[in-house]
Amino acid sequence: MSRDPSSLPKYKLSNPRTDNTDSSAASLVTKKATAPASPKQPLQLRQSDARSAPKDSMLSTADMLEGAYGAETRTRQRKNIIEKLKNCGVALLVMCLFFAGTLAYAHLYKEWPPLKPLNWYLPFLLGSIFAAWLCLKSIHFVEKRDRSLAITGIVLTCCVVYWNTYVLEYAIQGESIRPSNALWVPKDVKDLAIITELNALRGVSKSEAAYTELSSQAYYNAFNALGRKHWRPLFKQFLSPSEIEQVNNVNVNDYMRIVVERMRAQRVTVWTQYKEQVQQASLGWQLQQALLKPYTWLLSYL
Repeated sequence: MSRDPSSLPKYKLSNPRTDNTDSSAASLVTKKATAPASPKQPLQLRQSDARSAPKDSMLSTADMLEGAYGAETRTRQRKNIIEKLKNCGVALLVMCLFFAGTLAYAHLYKEWPPLKPLNWYLPFLLGSIFAAWLCLKSIHFVEKRDRSLAITGIVLTCCVVYWNTYVLEYAIQGESIRPSNALWVPKDVKDLAIITELNALRGVSKSEAAYTELSSQAYYNAFNALGRKHWRPLFKQFLSPSEIEQVNNVNVNDYMRIVVERMRAQRVTVWTQYKEQVQQASLGWQLQQALLKPYTWLLSYL
């Protein structure tokens, strides 16, 4: 049996409720639309506090390697430094030995007088150092089993030592090779070339007159000051064996005059050859002048 509709309960319909948030959002949108737009602020970088960053015990790969291999690396570096100091000490000792050997040969074995002035020893010291360096390089090549370079280095070392001693002999002679010394005569062109260069450093003119125009009386005075017992070496140099056999106390002065004339003639002859050699320089001449140049250049500043 159906129910009477009048007996059913009656409900009143009402408008749906709107959320307060929606209404407030709508009102804000409305306000923003009506409000004037504010100027935009430019972007700025803010300085961060470095102290606020967490500190990491391992900041880089280098720090990690230092922690792992630091002790081994320091040990290797220490060994390298000790090895370099050892090599420097050996090189210094060898250089000193080469120069000491040069002085011992000159003043003890050959009994040459000391070189004056003493600062003229400097280029010969440098020559000994260069020879010692070549010797050490040769030993290095021997260890590397490079025989060709080792032999070349040894040969060059011997050449430098020989040339250094050869020039030292001329430098030590000093006053005895001046052209004003009547008892001095150049042996050959190479001899005169070195002597003129060294004499020029001591203030002697390189002109022909300085070497060839010495008076005969200067020769006689030099012989008489020397004494007859010391004439024999010069007589043997400028007289033939048959002439020397004929020399006695009676005719010794006559042969002395013959020796003087031949000494003067040899000075002129060698000087003439020297001028020709300068004009037409051979390869050997150029090599000698090139090897002599470092000595004369350095001595010119002493």
